[in-house]
Amino acid sequence: MKKVLGVLNLTFMSFGMVLLLSSFLFSKAIALEFVYQLLFCTFLISVLMELTNQLERKFQIDSLFLLAVLKLFDICIVVFPLGMGAFQFLPLTVGNVICVLAIILVVYTIGFFMLLIDDVNTACRINEKIHRFHEHCKKKHISY
Repeated sequence: MKKVLGVLNLTFMSFGMVLLLSSFLFSKAIALEFVYQLLFCTFLISVLMELTNQLERKFQIDSLFLLAVLKLFDICIVVFPLGMGAFQFLPLTVGNVICVLAIILVVYTIGFFMLLIDDVNTACRINEKIHRFHEHCKKKHISY
């Protein structure tokens, strides 16, 4: 259940960021079909990233650079064949590819830091609970 929630969290976080960036970059109104296709793409990307996370744990990959490259690859294998191919968000030109790569880097970087902040907050809450437990045990003279 935790993995499903993680996938959904990442899906809607990245969906919101891409939709916001798209509304600033493209002056015409965004069609509902585009919104659904974008949501589908961000969901597929989130699933691929969860699979990458499982590979990371299985093979104990410690390199943040390698993980970033793998996750950026996860994004690109959805965005280019689906987004610029099947869904035809934009014509496949060099300028559009560069623009899309820039959007990918911005969204990935913002998402990375948002998740990092969430992880730090979670770690702080866990540490606080451990600290309170230790204090409780000291007051009651309980050894653990």
